[in-house]
Amino acid sequence: QLSFQISSIIATSVAPDIESQSRWSHNVFVSGAYRLEDGSKVSLGLGWLMTGDKIDVNLGEFPPVTLDRIELAYSYNYAVLPLGFIYNFGPIFVHPEVGLGFNFANRVRRKDFLTNGDVFREVEEYDPSFPTFNRWTIPAFLTLGYEIPLKQSALLVGLKGYYSLNRLFEEERRKDRYLGLGLLVGYRI
Repeated sequence: QLSFQISSIIATSVAPDIESQSRWSHNVFVSGAYRLEDGSKVSLGLGWLMTGDKIDVNLGEFPPVTLDRIELAYSYNYAVLPLGFIYNFGPIFVHPEVGLGFNFANRVRRKDFLTNGDVFREVEEYDPSFPTFNRWTIPAFLTLGYEIPLKQSALLVGLKGYYSLNRLFEEERRKDRYLGLGLLVGYRI
């Protein structure tokens, strides 16, 4: 079986020393599944995992500075190879996976809010040059879904969640891990 899945997820990082906010994230995966003798399936896929967080920096009143606050939205992009099992209970399925991913691109979207009401926007490539940035990730995924049968295929709908088993940064002061939960739509041949 071959499937294609897209999920739109509310993601954030769990960083005790940084007050981050949730932001939209996206995942796209193509995977194949092989049915085992017990009826379960083993799956192997390839996909794109985009996660990140949003940070607001409030500057307050510091005349003559005209900058009121800065909003930073970070995006971390990974190519991921997930391996998992699919358990079907009629049309309902549970799909736990563990993956190995490599970071290939990062972006930061910056908005500067001025005290006069103007907003300046900028998007740029972001290279966390810290030697402690972890380019590899080990995400754990859990999908709970429903298969809507079609003639020779099925439409997949459900919830998909993920959590990083390792940290984004390997420094002591930042013990952040990303996590997310959202809707999944897919198609299985």
